[in-house]
Amino acid sequence: MRWLTRGHDVRFLLVVILLGIGLRLIHLIDTSHYHILGADSYYFHYLAKQALVGESTRLTGSGLVHPLAWLADVSSLYIASCVVPVFVYIVGCVGVWFGVGRLYSRSVAVGAVVSYTIIPLSILITAAGYLDRDGGTVVLMVALVLGWYSLRSRTILSFFWALIIIEVISIYWSPVTRWVPIAMVSALAITYYAAHKERYKIDSFVGLSLMACVVSAAIGVIVDGLGTTSTVGSTAIEGISGDTHIVELSHATPAHLLVMYSYALVTGIVGGIMMARRRAPEDLMVLVWLAGTLIIGMVIQRVLILAIPAGVIVSGIGLVVIYQETRKMLQDLRARTVYVAVAGVIGLVLAFTGWQAYHLSSVDRMAPNSDWQDALRYLRENTNPDAKVLSHWGYGYWIQDLADRKPAAAGGPRYESEMETICSATKCHNVKDVMENLQTDYLILDTRHVDGDYVCSGIWFGDVVITLRRPPPADPPGAAHIHE
Repeated sequence: MRWLTRGHDVRFLLVVILLGIGLRLIHLIDTSHYHILGADSYYFHYLAKQALVGESTRLTGSGLVHPLAWLADVSSLYIASCVVPVFVYIVGCVGVWFGVGRLYSRSVAVGAVVSYTIIPLSILITAAGYLDRDGGTVVLMVALVLGWYSLRSRTILSFFWALIIIEVISIYWSPVTRWVPIAMVSALAITYYAAHKERYKIDSFVGLSLMACVVSAAIGVIVDGLGTTSTVGSTAIEGISGDTHIVELSHATPAHLLVMYSYALVTGIVGGIMMARRRAPEDLMVLVWLAGTLIIGMVIQRVLILAIPAGVIVSGIGLVVIYQETRKMLQDLRARTVYVAVAGVIGLVLAFTGWQAYHLSSVDRMAPNSDWQDALRYLRENTNPDAKVLSHWGYGYWIQDLADRKPAAAGGPRYESEMETICSATKCHNVKDVMENLQTDYLILDTRHVDGDYVCSGIWFGDVVITLRRPPPADPPGAAHIHE
């Protein structure tokens, strides 16, 4: 699988990374949307502001808050928000390149970096302004799991080290995802034994799997309390049944895989077939990792993020295989014809990927548009700092970070029924009654999501309206109009 000479792979790697940086910055061209992407990112952005003024912040589960605040201290919060996620992408590329190159070859390593660069889910979690914990988690998994496995020849020690890494990530993530890598490591141990049972005793691997579950459960109880198991179980049931209001915790479908992984599904199938035929230890590790996350990802979408490292390896092998076979088939054709065909395919992939990357901020609740920004700015500049704002829970982080006001729901599926009442209201008193009961001063909503004949007066900013329990103030500068 070697098709790049020494030195050429480094230059090609640099070109791919530059392309990846461009894909992760391209959404910033759309100035009508705020540069922060993702709901939780606004919470981390808010915490970084607190850290800058000396407020204490919780380290556990805080994502990229502290490096973000450190960089903002020497530059600006805007620059830091754009630099930190893209830097995580670059570190991830280097980790994939070294780890996969050690396990396989330089050619496969470059193919894996290409996949890591252009698959949509990877672009999302490392795009400028995406400050959630996802990108850092993927880099941790690559650098620690793959790095250790590729450098150590003793398989059991590699598994044991993987367990330590899982526990580090378990503090970083929610209880839902703790059991995903635990299940994968256990399955990997059993699979590896089945392929090499003449060399290892099953007692070692069964004991290791049991130890993994016990250690994870113990740390889970310490970190998250006795409700960990019920949380995981209820979340899984809600995901399967479709009862959850949180999209990322709902079940995934093949369509989600197509959107999140795009062309890598094709190269991944090719690479997976090749790896299944070889059955080398590293192939088994990657395939079990990938299969475990994809299966559990069908129940909980967010778990699909943990499949990225294994997915890009399988895709990288598929890319190399496809390249080699295509080269053999086209040997008799003129070089110009081959170059035109290859350039056309690459152009189509990059055009589709670039279009998706550019429209990242246009996804609903991913980033506030100009109407939302005007409304949030008005709240920040014209309301009492102690004011409490009611909105759909998905907008709570926006209100907390950009308006600097206390939302009735900062995040999580709270007050869903109240918002349904408001969005279907036909009389003003219905809205006011809900706001009175929840002790909120302002209601902010997007009129595109209002189903009823919404008649309550408020301050309008395009499609966004701010309603008060009291009569609205004078027409503010920049507001579209006072709705009568």
